[in-house]
Amino acid sequence: MGNKLTRRLLIAGGMIASTVIPSIASAVDFNITGFVREEIAISTDDGGNPTNEHDNGTRTNNVIVPSFGHMVDPAHGNYNVIGNPAATSAGNQQLITHSGFGGCGANGILCNPAGAANFKLVGGYLSNSKNPNPVPTAGNPLNMLNTRSEIEIQAKFNENIAAYGKLRFYFDGTGATRDDGKPGPNYQMAGGPKGYFGSDANFGGGRGNRLEVQNRDMMLDIPALYADFNYGSAWVRVGQQQIAWGEAYFFRVFDVANGLDVRRHLFFGPGAEEYSDQRIASPGLRASYTFGNSWEIDSFLQMFSPSQIPNTFTPYNVVSDGFVVTNLNHDAAWQKMENTLNFGARLIMPDLFLKDLTVSIMAVDRVAPDGVYIWNQNGPFNNPSQNMQAVYKLNPFCSVTGYLGGPPSGSNPGPGGSCGQSFFQNPIGTNSYVDWFNEASWVRLDGVKGAATAIYELNASHGLAAANGIGVVDKQGRVDFVQGVSSLVQADGSFGANGAAAANIAAACTVAHPCAALNGWQRKAKAFNTVSGFFTAFGPLGGTIHREFKREQDVGVGFNYIINTKPGDLLDQLIVRGEVQYTPNRSFTEVSLSSVYDKRDEILADIILEKYQSIFTGIPATYLVAEWMHRTQSDLAGRLLDGYNGSGTDAINGSEQTRSNFGLHSMDYFVFAFQQPFPNLIWRADFAMLADRMGGIFIQPGLRYKPSGAWQIDLYANEPFHVGGNNNNLMQTFENMKEVFTRVTYYF
Repeated sequence: MGNKLTRRLLIAGGMIASTVIPSIASAVDFNITGFVREEIAISTDDGGNPTNEHDNGTRTNNVIVPSFGHMVDPAHGNYNVIGNPAATSAGNQQLITHSGFGGCGANGILCNPAGAANFKLVGGYLSNSKNPNPVPTAGNPLNMLNTRSEIEIQAKFNENIAAYGKLRFYFDGTGATRDDGKPGPNYQMAGGPKGYFGSDANFGGGRGNRLEVQNRDMMLDIPALYADFNYGSAWVRVGQQQIAWGEAYFFRVFDVANGLDVRRHLFFGPGAEEYSDQRIASPGLRASYTFGNSWEIDSFLQMFSPSQIPNTFTPYNVVSDGFVVTNLNHDAAWQKMENTLNFGARLIMPDLFLKDLTVSIMAVDRVAPDGVYIWNQNGPFNNPSQNMQAVYKLNPFCSVTGYLGGPPSGSNPGPGGSCGQSFFQNPIGTNSYVDWFNEASWVRLDGVKGAATAIYELNASHGLAAANGIGVVDKQGRVDFVQGVSSLVQADGSFGANGAAAANIAAACTVAHPCAALNGWQRKAKAFNTVSGFFTAFGPLGGTIHREFKREQDVGVGFNYIINTKPGDLLDQLIVRGEVQYTPNRSFTEVSLSSVYDKRDEILADIILEKYQSIFTGIPATYLVAEWMHRTQSDLAGRLLDGYNGSGTDAINGSEQTRSNFGLHSMDYFVFAFQQPFPNLIWRADFAMLADRMGGIFIQPGLRYKPSGAWQIDLYANEPFHVGGNNNNLMQTFENMKEVFTRVTYYF
């Protein structure tokens, strides 16, 4: 009965559709366009991306690092491990070798016993019967080999109603050309390889967007699908959409509605495209109304979508391969957050106070799309999608007989159980104190506080905090190595025999009565010693972190002024834009990845100058733009400036500083760019430069060739580098990603 009724309804629906749809279609103006594009990027840097295992020089065989048995500090304040003859002399070194699957521990796998008195064996890859693949090497200069296609459909029903849709397809061929193949049976313990696509904070199945389907090598998504309605002075857009309130190269001040998806090419696409391909679209409602005096109110209500960062094991990776960013789709907090709504409005007031001056004010209540990263106490074992339960018992931090205590109940709580630790033994994980501090420095975290926090905050190792002199140092509950009797490092690098006294002091540190943190070389040496002890005992370690997303309120004011002087003058038709954003209690990732994340007020401000200027006779005018941005708490990547320029982040080679000198107190960025079209508009020269006041520089020259309406070839170079000191500028994080890239596009 039900099947017959269904068939009848389908037949009736088909008859109605065959009658109605042709009449509607005949009245609709359709326009279908699209393109097919090949995107190729070739690395011009021999070093490769050090966050990837195959490019990390501190994890290769036979790397010598100083021992802690004979560290000296003749000047008590001019302490430097690397380059210290006493620390690097024969017999006082640690030899990092890849002992791999040694025969220690109950499981006989991934264990690395301490070596002779003055050497440490640090585990990693070993080419043997259990692990036939040695450490992979980059082996291929390709950063990107992608095929992309887009189809756009525009439909105009009448003067008041229109619709637009875009279907986007990516195929990533990069992974097939690189030597990042699976290096052994425990490769999945690092959560990879994911390829370019997939996401840690996702909408199920690794999707980075609600309207996305993907696997390791392909992605199909709908970045736009909406309808527009015009009713006199009112305009409404409903559906999947981007909301672009900003117009600057590289900078985002008013542009707060959508996060960014930088999985495919980080921020290395053409600067002139102003994030149009990176903004993450999301279902929403946008409406504007223009009043009789030309003032306009523009508002939106949109579903939250998180920003997406490059995956591990990819050329643009910014998270160490040894770390897993856990899949929060299985987290109740994420499931609640994914249905959260963002909303905001801006009022645009032209000719306010004087002619050609437009003033805007905006207010947005949103879940910040970048999120905050914290240590994940459950490790990877709360995520069935990682298929980790098979290796659960191999983790000494989780097993009943483990070094740091067992799980809360039973010998194997399985997926969903807690092992009380973020760490697990992993052949491609961090394998020495040098590796630990280098990686922390690279991503602008504090390796000293990170070590203290990982020991103190996680259940399985909390009992070791006091013995290592780790205690609470502020009324927010954050921790560090604290001052105490045994914290005074002796001249030979030892820490005295007052462990009990130190334990008592650290245990007495509370939020109500925090202890004073160690400073300078004493703090550094204490952290080196503690971290080195963990790697000596357990070998190479992977770690797990996850993102949490916090709501914030952003308010801002901006202006746009057009200068009119004598035609042809340099200032004539110069557009001056300015924007200021203020966010109280914005949540930031703490530089130790503490669950006590940072909350601070932040101010972002920028000034933009742009105009077309005739510079050369006989060719079209040159488009020129200059910009300045000031940020009070974070860099352009959203990382706290506390992670810059301190001994906590430059722990290996940096000078020793007191805690008051850690980090930077603000940051300024500068942009200069131009576009120069040539006669017939077949050729166009592009140039963009981003610099920060500490010496980080990014240069992007480019050339576009468009011989016809159907074909276009773009050639660009991305050149990030720095001329300042270590760990005090933005581009040092990305300077190993130098490349040239081309896009060959056929439009239809």
